[in-house]
Amino acid sequence: MRIAFGRFTFDSDTRELLEGGRRVHVSPKAFDLLRVLLERRPSTGVWGRLWSLPEIPLGGDPVAAMRERYGVRATVVETLAPVEHAFTHYALTMHPSRLTAREPGEDAPAECVWLSRADLAGAALPSPIRKLLSAERPRRTP
Repeated sequence: MRIAFGRFTFDSDTRELLEGGRRVHVSPKAFDLLRVLLERRPSTGVWGRLWSLPEIPLGGDPVAAMRERYGVRATVVETLAPVEHAFTHYALTMHPSRLTAREPGEDAPAECVWLSRADLAGAALPSPIRKLLSAERPRRTP
């Protein structure tokens, strides 16, 4: 699975990290650290029991939410452009931010998991979340 973020592209199949098309040396241990925090959705709803990215209310503080809900010290790297997704009867607009975690949360809820980018390919993710994780997203303009 290829995942683009900023000027980088991560390929979990070949275990390569490219920066602007050039290969960047990354140790095997570093590949294992490229992880994403996912939480299992409640059993009801359109994404029932699927894994998803953490969600906070629009306008909420993602750093505070990561600390309070998941026990993770995080920093916002960038705010991405809104992502639109149409369902049959309504539209969803996601307002994603990219964060880096300073340390994994040991007190994270039981319905959370840290997955390596390589393991995302086999995860039960909603289509909009999979697209968000695998696509180059434009940055929000100020």
